[in-house]
Amino acid sequence: MNTVLKMQKKNLSRNNDESGKILVDNFIDQFEPQIQELLKEIRESVKQKFPFLEEKISYQTPTFFWKGVVFYYSAFKNHIGLYPLPEAITNFSDELTPFKKGKGSIQFPITEKLPIDLILRLVEFRIEQNKQKSLRKTK
Repeated sequence: MNTVLKMQKKNLSRNNDESGKILVDNFIDQFEPQIQELLKEIRESVKQKFPFLEEKISYQTPTFFWKGVVFYYSAFKNHIGLYPLPEAITNFSDELTPFKKGKGSIQFPITEKLPIDLILRLVEFRIEQNKQKSLRKTK
């Protein structure tokens, strides 16, 4: 089966708590089974460790949210993209050396095992950032 990913255009913009899970399900279901499994692995690992995070579609991409965006994730032809925002990339730069990365993005090749432990630490870092930002706003 061809691994070229073709996504159907759907209205995946704003959603509420109830529709967030359904929209993320629909987003993942658009991909080939191999890619679906990788996206589900990220999603389920994060939900298991951080059940308080809210799922949404933002910028037509699955997003975990708590006191702000925690991270976005998606799939492309040759990689899974994780978008934990720039400061997380900088903070984990040594551990991210094996992966292609940009200012706020990381690319995990679809042919390799996902570094779930690293992903969960990135998420934990982003949650703490959002917590601290929220505390500063209340002062």
